[in-house]
Amino acid sequence: GDISAAIQTVRNILAPILLMICALVAVLMELSFIEKEKGELAMLKAVGFRNGFLIRRHLVRTGITALLSILIAELLSKPVAQETAGIAFRMMGAAKVEFVVRPLENFVYWPCAILIVILAAVFFTALKTRHITARDTAGIE
Repeated sequence: GDISAAIQTVRNILAPILLMICALVAVLMELSFIEKEKGELAMLKAVGFRNGFLIRRHLVRTGITALLSILIAELLSKPVAQETAGIAFRMMGAAKVEFVVRPLENFVYWPCAILIVILAAVFFTALKTRHITARDTAGIE
């Protein structure tokens, strides 16, 4: 039978949760980077780099990582889905499982939504670098 409506409903419930988890992980990672690199950031400010440059630096680093992760996930999505979900449906008695792939939704809309959420979370978290001053270089060991 057709279970696409049920899966669509589950996806509509889980999608906002997934986006929130992505944002929280991005915030935690960015806070960790800022705390770990506090001395280096202070040194860059002492040399003359501005807050905008430091924020862009964090955005570019996270953006590249997120893009690579999204591309790898897109490449692995079909084979992994066949192996995992296909097996699960066969265990429930389905003789043949046919996955409907909506390319625009699966490979453009959701990856862009995830990327935007991650970059927004990193941007607002990277604003914390404004509170680091050149005097914080004293903490470098």
